[in-house]
Amino acid sequence: MTSASDLTQLTNLLLGATCDPKQWSMVIEKLARLHGANKGGLEFSDLGSGRTVIQADYGLGPAFRARYAQQFGPSNPFASKRTAFLLGRVVDAAKVIPPGTLHKTAFYREFLRPHGIEHMLCAVLFQERDLHGFLNLTRSKGMRPFSPREAALLQSLIPALQATLLVNRRLNRHAQEQKQNADLLDRFQRGVVLLDPRGKAVSINRYAWTILEGRDGLRLEKNGIQAVQPEENRRFKRLLRAAVSGADPKEMSLEDRLMLVTRTYSETPLSIFVAPLTNESPFPRESPARAVVFICDPDRCASGATDALRELYGFTKAEARLALCLLGGLSLEECAPRLGITLNTVRTQIKRLFLKTSTSRQGDLIRVLLESPATLHME
Repeated sequence: MTSASDLTQLTNLLLGATCDPKQWSMVIEKLARLHGANKGGLEFSDLGSGRTVIQADYGLGPAFRARYAQQFGPSNPFASKRTAFLLGRVVDAAKVIPPGTLHKTAFYREFLRPHGIEHMLCAVLFQERDLHGFLNLTRSKGMRPFSPREAALLQSLIPALQATLLVNRRLNRHAQEQKQNADLLDRFQRGVVLLDPRGKAVSINRYAWTILEGRDGLRLEKNGIQAVQPEENRRFKRLLRAAVSGADPKEMSLEDRLMLVTRTYSETPLSIFVAPLTNESPFPRESPARAVVFICDPDRCASGATDALRELYGFTKAEARLALCLLGGLSLEECAPRLGITLNTVRTQIKRLFLKTSTSRQGDLIRVLLESPATLHME
């Protein structure tokens, strides 16, 4: 008979497994002991492809899991009996495939019997299209079959097990999405910093960390990102305040979003672009990121972005160099000596840039280029 102490222990284990998938093995061990089973496992099987993975187990071990996934999972005869396994229902495997029939299969002779598995209680805890999450408790041949009372006990625990697994999978999916987003940002050849409503950094990609840790024009302090030069820092702070204030991006001029920052270790300034992020939450402070800061080191961005601009818009190499110079915040007069050409040549080239980007003003040209994937090209 299950005691209150047993249920309390199981509840505590389920709470732990909610946030830590590794603790599912302890949950399964507790369930096995409650039901007099000597083995158990939490298995995820794609019944369409045959791919299967044992996420956690008790009494099975790594060798069993590997062999099952590689060889026997896809040939499991119970996979063809999917209609017998209903979501949230405990099933005695002997009622799905009678022992006499099961014993004739290679799956039983070459896998179940050598691992001492004869009697099985199964339950589908999770189902999403062909993906099924099975809980299995097993006994060896020398032990008696599971009784209806033991099946009923497991059935009474199914809702709690399902709730834990559902939360566990959602948290895991969220963690995977966060990791993928972080990996994606780290691949940008541009610094990316996400700011909260107070202007403090909530996410910094690898490129930006390199600049901030080196205090190369920008630095990270307790109260947020700062420009190293005091005068530039005052303007930089104004840009950040405007971005996190919830202002409409359409009403912000380029001057409100773009600036150059003097470098500590290079004569080429950093190009900074600050933009607000859409916030649809009715409670503004619930949104962790309110604005984004893009940081470009022209010395590092130039080569890849030049190729991308030429591919996207058909720019010549010289035109792409001018486009990047303008993105760096320089005027036409400043671009000419930087590129080693005359001002007339610059004016001729920018007319061709207008034509190839379907723009007619310098501000529109820069907006198109800033929104282009060429300026956020990936390694």
